Amino acid sequence: MIETTLAAGDLLTAIPGLWDAARIPLAIIAIAVGGVSGAFSLTRGFGAAAGKVLGGVAIAAIILGGAGLATSVKGTVDKLGGGITTGQFGQ
Repeated sequence: MIETTLAAGDLLTAIPGLWDAARIPLAIIAIAVGGVSGAFSLTRGFGAAAGKVLGGVAIAAIILGGAGLATSVKGTVDKLGGGITTGQFGQ
């Protein structure tokens, strides 16, 4: 039981750290994909191209806004779970 609790704490500590490291590159990729998709959509018209570019920017904003949600979830889990995300495995 103790190992399971410590492993859960390590996962809840590691996942936000991974998200913090990956969110900027993911946002840049989303904007790039939206731009490339918009460039290829110019044959359908400006509205289709602009929609794809704005979609890429909106997805990037959602990705970057996820940091606040992750912080809120971590704080709630700490408050209600007895500080489970503050420990490290083996302590």
